[in-house]
Amino acid sequence: MKPNNTHKINQIIDMLDSITERIDDIEKLLINKNSKVEDWTTAGLTEKEKEYKKEWVCQVCKKSTFETDYDYIVHPKLCLGCALEEELKGNDIKDQYHEASSRLFDETKNKRSTQNKEKMIKN
Repeated sequence: MKPNNTHKINQIIDMLDSITERIDDIEKLLINKNSKVEDWTTAGLTEKEKEYKKEWVCQVCKKSTFETDYDYIVHPKLCLGCALEEELKGNDIKDQYHEASSRLFDETKNKRSTQNKEKMIKN
């Protein structure tokens, strides 16, 4: 990677961090203002959509990627900022994508297995 690219990546990461901090501040203000609302980010979603949203969490920073624009995520389980930081540490972005996919597959497989066991117990 060229030194110029590293500098640009660092600028992008700083910008994403700044944006993320501002979004977090806005979320806190809205939640405090509307304390009667359990979770304003899921208001109006069906139960199935709420469950789906829970799966969209970055495996590195643990923040939701559910409402993140596709230009800023590598995978539903990996945000762009974290992927770029890991790439600077020498972890190839393709490998990170495959790792996130494997984790999602394993989680889905385990979830289905648990659901099947619960169905068998009910019957």
